Amino acid sequence: MKHKTILSAIIYLADAELFFALVFSSFPDLWKVVLAIATIAFGGWLLARVNGWKTYFGINIIKGGWGLLAMKRFASKHPNLARFVADVGAGIGYGMIYSWITFGKKHERKKLAVMLFLSLAFSLLLAAGSASNQTVLLAILGCGIIGGLALQSLATLVISAINILTIPNAPAGAQLLIVGVTVPWEWVFGLVIAATIHEFAHGVLCKVEKLRVLGSGTILWGFLPLGAFVEPDEERFKHIPLRKKRRILAAGPSANLLAFIVFTIISIGFAAVAGPVYSEMSAVKVISVNATAYPGSSQLAAGDIITSVDGERVVGITGLSSAISDKKQGDALTLSTQNGDKTVTIGDQNKLGISVLPAATAGNEVIFGILGFIMTVLASTAYINVAIGAINLVPLFITDGARIVSEELNDAFGRRLGKRKGLPVAAKLSFYASAAALLLIAVNLALPTGLRMLDAALRMLA
Repeated sequence: MKHKTILSAIIYLADAELFFALVFSSFPDLWKVVLAIATIAFGGWLLARVNGWKTYFGINIIKGGWGLLAMKRFASKHPNLARFVADVGAGIGYGMIYSWITFGKKHERKKLAVMLFLSLAFSLLLAAGSASNQTVLLAILGCGIIGGLALQSLATLVISAINILTIPNAPAGAQLLIVGVTVPWEWVFGLVIAATIHEFAHGVLCKVEKLRVLGSGTILWGFLPLGAFVEPDEERFKHIPLRKKRRILAAGPSANLLAFIVFTIISIGFAAVAGPVYSEMSAVKVISVNATAYPGSSQLAAGDIITSVDGERVVGITGLSSAISDKKQGDALTLSTQNGDKTVTIGDQNKLGISVLPAATAGNEVIFGILGFIMTVLASTAYINVAIGAINLVPLFITDGARIVSEELNDAFGRRLGKRKGLPVAAKLSFYASAAALLLIAVNLALPTGLRMLDAALRMLA
């Protein structure tokens, strides 16, 4: 047992070291993604061989008992709160019409009022964050009010796909979250927190609604913790009432939406307190200098930390951009660095020809790093929770939303047409809904890259 633990620790640390070496390397992003995935998968496979875990392409499922006990305790102490959160989350997920039909009974009016208020709030938040003009804003907001976060997410993907086809260099409406490549490495903590909250909530509602949980535990991909898992009694699940199924399935996304609110409040509060201190310590570190194309910046060197421009304090990358925004090609600037003042000249396209990253002023590196880490983790955890909550409400084959839609359609068509005729119809509609959602996501992920490759090929031919 001792030898197994030591060997596992060595593999774990080696996998992590190699992963971050690749992530922070100068390789092209595509190579980073491929090599990083291969590294994690191989490390996960080695850990599984050593410990006898179940593994799927390096994703290891590790069962444990502590999660079941925590779920049981929470469920016994707060059953009404758990049901309330799950019901409200379902209302936010599928909009005001669904909420009124499902929870419009007289004894549930208070719950309905909370649903309608939060549904409108989330609809406004997502619409404001994804709308490019007033017409799009109203369209996305209307979808949110009518069909909740699920329909609003799909509408956003549709509009994004149209923009990609009609507007040059339009951003995609969906992006793969690859830690260290497409998002900062600190996001791994937010991913773990959000996934754990999601699965814990499912387990709590299983306990509240008296559905047996067969097991729970942790999921690791190589050295990366992906979160937790809950394994309910699926056979028993088929026979419980619809309202219980809905709560159990909606619990995960609902908890993520609640966590988004909580972490947003904490993030804003922490930024309000620590932000001024962090800004006071902020500077800009030069990563590279293109002295060939921008000879006016030849005095600068990689590693220089810029603290002021023409005597004016520079706070982060935004501050540097603001300081040179009103300058034009040929203008001279004096940049203060830890290596003394350096004179540079604005070059082509009113740029300096340097690559930079946020950095700390001399002597403040540790505090600056800690504050930046905390703010990044809090903000990313809030974002990831709302993202996971929203995507899990969308019908997408394996998501909670797909099962909620399936169960609702089974109930509706089963009662109206009988189970023999109604269930096949419900199954087809569920499949078409998931296929449409998957197609939209695939289009948003693949179209920008495909169009760039086509444009490059046409340029070569021309």
